[in-house]
Amino acid sequence: MAVCYPKCAWCSTECPQDVLDSNDSLCTTCSRVTRCPNFLVCDAACPQWALDCHGGRCHDCTVQLGPLTFREASSADDPCPVCLEAAPWRVQMTCEGKHDVCVACFRTPWKREPGPQPEAFGCPCASDEEDEDDVIEQWSETHPTQYRRWGDACDRDEARGDEQRAGAEQALARCPVCRGGSPWDGGNVTWKRVSK
Repeated sequence: MAVCYPKCAWCSTECPQDVLDSNDSLCTTCSRVTRCPNFLVCDAACPQWALDCHGGRCHDCTVQLGPLTFREASSADDPCPVCLEAAPWRVQMTCEGKHDVCVACFRTPWKREPGPQPEAFGCPCASDEEDEDDVIEQWSETHPTQYRRWGDACDRDEARGDEQRAGAEQALARCPVCRGGSPWDGGNVTWKRVSK
């Protein structure tokens, strides 16, 4: 069951509407999601009001990527300079040469596997009638060792995620074609970073 976004998880802006749809889970504003303009890279979609409170982009793009420019590949004879594959969409780098790379190559440094799931550590799956947080809380009380192992795995995963983000920023700090600087090198920031 989908749950209404009562407020933005990052900046606490509240949903402008509190009238629920007939299913009592999504308000009419939150039931209509909009793709982030960087959707080809981030895969994010959220209510328009949540995009509006972050300059028109999802939170992750506002914090990490900023505005991206996409272009369609001109032909199959126009391969990506990194993987040499023909790809339909490219992300334009912001170097002086205006080089571009395919979306898959641009996404590679940002890709992240899902974190550890509590079910892998012995937590029972929540049924449709149960709230997942309630099931996890009950599991933590009845099986504290399993819960602690899951928590430790989540901490390790978060540390790996921090390292991966730093590596992604380093990988995208220079254009892969001309090695010219990009906004991700920290020297030419063209968007406002938002703190969590």
